[in-house]
Amino acid sequence: MDDHASLIHQAVQDHLDGRLDAAESKYRLALSRGRTAEAAYLLGLVLMQKGDAGEAARLLAEAAATDPERPDYHICLGDALLASGRIDGAIAAYAEACYRAPHEPDPHLALGRLLVQAQMPEEGTRVLQTALEIAEHRAAAGAVSEAAALAHRIADAGPTLIVVQRAAADLLARLDCAR
Repeated sequence: MDDHASLIHQAVQDHLDGRLDAAESKYRLALSRGRTAEAAYLLGLVLMQKGDAGEAARLLAEAAATDPERPDYHICLGDALLASGRIDGAIAAYAEACYRAPHEPDPHLALGRLLVQAQMPEEGTRVLQTALEIAEHRAAAGAVSEAAALAHRIADAGPTLIVVQRAAADLLARLDCAR
């Protein structure tokens, strides 16, 4: 393992152990030795945990621009932008994550929730229904418990959207019958 990778590994361990200041220091040192998407992303996560959404958004945007194929970078960027009050930027970041991971539910849930909160219920409903379709595909593939958990999360995401509530309840009923 090279010095950079070793430093990132140590920082991750500090991060996992809750030593955020130590992790931040090591991530910053790693970035000073060579900017990588991974180090920018991880430092962004620490800064979000410490309440610095603005600086976190800057670093997460760097990570997403450097390695745009990683949907998790875009989701976390959306979270940081949302936390710093930049709704349009958060919507764009979540939409990019949906584009990068069209068969994963988390980006669709994040985008759907935000669209509903931003008073765009039609768009939010459409995105949450896509997440429900993903849940149905997972159930059909045998991942029934995962699909049920996803259906519950979708129902929680759109409490004011009757069509989403009914579709989630219907899926849960079908999953209960399948067990």
